[in-house]
Amino acid sequence: MEKQLHQRIFQRAKSGEQACISMINNWAKQIAAGLAQIILLFDPKCLLIGGGLSQQGDYLLNYVKTSYLLVRHNDKRLRLLSPFFNC
Repeated sequence: MEKQLHQRIFQRAKSGEQACISMINNWAKQIAAGLAQIILLFDPKCLLIGGGLSQQGDYLLNYVKTSYLLVRHNDKRLRLLSPFFNC
């Protein structure tokens, strides 16, 4: 049921529904904040994003990248990839 809810949220966001776009933006900010902490601790060259929400591919990942760059002040050295790519 939760998977179906996430799918509907993404479908509605892609069709322009502002409330769903805002929800995805908030998720992306939370994910980016967590990634920033991981990056500070481990200094990886690449992070592979997995899990159910990662099935949205670049759509969610672009929101996360934008939020991450805001958190890390335009640190463009790190590559954030969906599980469909190799580091």
